[in-house]
Amino acid sequence: MATKEPMLDRCCCFSLRSGGLVLGWLAIVIGFGGCIITTGFLFNKLYEYSNDDSINLYALRFRERVLKSNFVSLSMWLAFVLLIHGISGVLLVVGIKQNRHMKMMMYMVLRIIETIYLIYLLFSYGQYAKNIIKEVAYICLNVYYYFVVYSLYVKIKTENMQPQLATTLA
Repeated sequence: MATKEPMLDRCCCFSLRSGGLVLGWLAIVIGFGGCIITTGFLFNKLYEYSNDDSINLYALRFRERVLKSNFVSLSMWLAFVLLIHGISGVLLVVGIKQNRHMKMMMYMVLRIIETIYLIYLLFSYGQYAKNIIKEVAYICLNVYYYFVVYSLYVKIKTENMQPQLATTLA
């Protein structure tokens, strides 16, 4: 069985391992921090809606009720997505520290899903020049992050397979 070579040797000015750890910790901070901020903002708005005497959700027009319920559901969805992002960062860091390549899979799968979603957004809502530049830059970063983690995945997998190959051939 032929082993794959990693696509990248370094992540910016870091080694692959250090770059992967930086990406993992970045995902943890953004994921869990964003989840906490979004959840706090959501609870603040819900508290504001429930304690404001001038706002009676049942007396509001249908459109206003729908907008408020959409805000709540989108905030909950964003908090969930950020939580999953944070969990993938934890698994990435743990996988790198323990040399377990399979724990890195969730991060890579989420990078692929996020890149596909960003490409969809680019073609759906990309009529504004400032959005196009931001979206293309973010897509390029996502692809680069994926290749960094994939290269580290291949490297760790190859290192883990070496003792098995040696015992199989002996």
